[in-house]
Amino acid sequence: MASSASLSAERQRSGNPIDLLAPFSTCDLSDALTKLSLPSLLPSLTLRSPDPTNRVVQEARICGPAYTIRLVHAKNTTSPRLPPGTHHVDTIPDYHVVVIKDEEAATAVNAVWGGLMSLRASELGCAGVVVHGRIRDLREHWDLGIKLWAMGTSTIGSGGFSRAASVGERLTFLDGRQVNGAPPQPSLDPYCVVVETGDIIVADVDGVVVVPIGRVREVAEVAQKSKQVDELCRRDIENGRSIAKTFKEHRGK
Repeated sequence: MASSASLSAERQRSGNPIDLLAPFSTCDLSDALTKLSLPSLLPSLTLRSPDPTNRVVQEARICGPAYTIRLVHAKNTTSPRLPPGTHHVDTIPDYHVVVIKDEEAATAVNAVWGGLMSLRASELGCAGVVVHGRIRDLREHWDLGIKLWAMGTSTIGSGGFSRAASVGERLTFLDGRQVNGAPPQPSLDPYCVVVETGDIIVADVDGVVVVPIGRVREVAEVAQKSKQVDELCRRDIENGRSIAKTFKEHRGK
């Protein structure tokens, strides 16, 4: 078992990002990332599949490397296009978490991900899907058992509304508002979240966070300390102690 100051020796030896982050919820990781001044939350995303009303699947969780896909309006003539005959879903590598950014998500009424896409992604060995936009065909996703987070749902398909502009490139989110191709501006919006292909995506019933691949061990170590402090707080509160006294002793506030 890990000491109060470190991860378990076994996980330290592993060095595998998935192993290092396995013990932690998205809330644990968000606390650690905040302490390290690393914006992490991909906002407004909710578990959509498996069926979130089923208590058995409320434990649904993904932890894996990101594979990014950027979508733009179908009539966009300035953004790049994928090579002719290429569909973005067919490019998904196995064991990756697909992160889709719909540049029009704030105003779009259409879905950008549907049941046939989940079917193909599952065939390719996809670890899960995160859609910053709308999805449709919920029952098809449920039948597949695919793990899927999205902003919302729609009955309208993507045809004529959206197209892929790039795969495997950096995605940027500012305070829940997408940047629409502009570079990050942390001085104007301090909550700038960047997702690169290969960063680690962790998602559960609370939401979706991104852990920069180069900071995984550091984040895991901070999360471990925070989690142990929370356990001390939980023990004291269960024994009838006030939150004020508990937090003052264990959290220093």
